[in-house]
Amino acid sequence: MTLLKAWNTGHPGGIATVHANSAKGGLTRLEQLIEEAIPTPQKPLIAEAVNIIVFIERYQKDRRVKEIIEVTGFEKGITYIIQSKREES
Repeated sequence: MTLLKAWNTGHPGGIATVHANSAKGGLTRLEQLIEEAIPTPQKPLIAEAVNIIVFIERYQKDRRVKEIIEVTGFEKGITYIIQSKREES
């Protein structure tokens, strides 16, 4: 929660990692982590603070970028507005 607040108060740039199964799953995981600290949903705050999510997967003995999404907003109090930037199979 502190990190999101910092990103939303004019501190330029930032990076964090979470473990998830997809780029969009990273948003869900971030929601879960925040809900451990405070019970009220923070989806609009997440949508405002997070711009890009890069999903990296294990590939053989290395890692590779699997997906990149851009978070452009939050719609009707329900869902994130996202655009896929890159996806490999």
